[in-house]
Amino acid sequence: TKLPVFSNVGEPETCKGMADREPWMAIFGGETNRAIAVREHGGTIRAACRRFGIEKIIELGPGVTTEFDFGIPRTRLGAVSAQEVSSWLGRCRLGFVRYSSAEVEKSGIFAAYAARLIVSGILRKNGLLDFVTVDEVDEGLKFLDGSSCVVFQWYRAHCIALQAEELFQKLCFRDLI
Repeated sequence: TKLPVFSNVGEPETCKGMADREPWMAIFGGETNRAIAVREHGGTIRAACRRFGIEKIIELGPGVTTEFDFGIPRTRLGAVSAQEVSSWLGRCRLGFVRYSSAEVEKSGIFAAYAARLIVSGILRKNGLLDFVTVDEVDEGLKFLDGSSCVVFQWYRAHCIALQAEELFQKLCFRDLI
C-alpha cells in the first residue's frame, strides 16, 4: 500500500483562482534541492516563466542558492514560518519541483503546491519540464486553471482530513472485523 504524502505547510481552507494570483513562480524547499534546481534547471525555469508570463520568482527555504539570470526578478525569502510559506504559495501561479513524475507523488513540496491549486512544473527523464500530466501545454490561464484543478483533485482525494477519518474508522472498528 502506498501511503500519501501531505503538504509540508498544511492545507488552506480556500484557494484563489489563477486570475486572482500574481504572475509568480515558487521555488520552495531545502537548500540543496533549490540549489540543484537553480544550477541544473535554471534555463528550463526561465523558459517556463517566459512561456506563461511569469514576472517574478519567489524562493522559499533556508540557505542561499546559486546566482542565475532568470530574466525576471527573484525574491529570496529564506526560512519563514509554515504560515508565511502557505501565504506566499497561495499567491503564486506556478511552482517548480526538482523531481520526475515517478517521484513527485512522494514530495511534500508537490503536495503543498497541489493543496493550493498551484500548477507544478516537474521534470521528465530527458530533463524537459512537464506540467503535471499534461503533454501539450496550451497558453494562458485556461490551461493553468484546468491543470491546477486536476492536481488539486488528486491531492484532495488523500488530504489530511480524509486520511484521519479513514484511520479513525480502522482503529475504532478493527475489533469488529
